Amino acid sequence: MTGASAGPDFVLHRTAQASARIVSEHITDGDHIGLTWGRTLFELVCALPARALQGVQLVQVMGNIDNGSVPSYAMETLTTAASLLHAEQAHALPCPILVANPSLQRSLISAIRVKEVLARARECTTILLNLALSDEPSFLNISGYFKS
Repeated sequence: MTGASAGPDFVLHRTAQASARIVSEHITDGDHIGLTWGRTLFELVCALPARALQGVQLVQVMGNIDNGSVPSYAMETLTTAASLLHAEQAHALPCPILVANPSLQRSLISAIRVKEVLARARECTTILLNLALSDEPSFLNISGYFKS
């Protein structure tokens, strides 16, 4: 393959489609599905076939980035999956992915809504996550979380 069809966007799209087929085969009624975020996972979720499942719950299992100019697709992934899978409930994790201060971390973890979502995350039967190499242009790198 040559040209634009073999570029990164093409590879991402094809990877997401193939992954969505596999994921869809393993999602069943009553599943509690944990979701992270990122472009690849968002593309995977968009490629899922719509299914009228019963009792599915979705839980965001990773906090978000705090840079509005860098899209993480966190809420888009959660809401799209909820719509396509007819999820009974979808829970966002309302906190940043990383904090530098341990006391802030303890405060966030003790916040009632964060506590509730983390408890639901422990009940997940499946977790879909997005892996990226640390030297790649990932959202965490672009957002400035990893600076030398």
